[in-house]
Amino acid sequence: MFEASLMDESDRYSGVRVIEEIFVEQIQQPRTRTIFRGSKVEANNAPELRKSKQARHQPEQNRAQRQK
Repeated sequence: MFEASLMDESDRYSGVRVIEEIFVEQIQQPRTRTIFRGSKVEANNAPELRKSKQARHQPEQNRAQRQK
C-alpha cells in the first residue's frame, strides 16, 4: 500500500491499483477486490463527472416534483 501511494504521487504513472486476491477453498474460486485506487485522470475529471451526474438526475427530480 505504501509503494502504491508513492507511485500514485509520482508523475510517472497515470494510475495505480492494488488488488487483493483470495482463494476460497469452499467454492474453489478466487475472489478479488480493489483495496487501493489512485488516478490522476479521475481526479482531473471529477468536477466534470459531478456536473454530468447532476444533469442526468435533474430530469428525474423535475418529474418527481411535477407528480406531487
